[in-house]
Amino acid sequence: MNDDEVPTDVRDTLGQLLSEAHDAVGERPETARDAIDTVDRVATNKLPEGDRQDRLEHGCRAAADALDAGDDALAREYLRAMTRRLGEGTD
Repeated sequence: MNDDEVPTDVRDTLGQLLSEAHDAVGERPETARDAIDTVDRVATNKLPEGDRQDRLEHGCRAAADALDAGDDALAREYLRAMTRRLGEGTD
């Protein structure tokens, strides 16, 4: 499996988790953080090694850091960017 071959169920799971995290930022930061942590684990364990995995892992760290710093706007932007990255290379 190469970087462009993301199984549909993994893509769907990541998309759902990213949406959940985005919606929770601000009002439910613990839920957002839990979803981000889960995205990181799924990306690490289920995605093929490569650029997409690296960027999602980086985005998770950056979004979590932004949440910890109280920068909700930045956290949301990282989550949006990860959602876009996840969709790249799909058919």
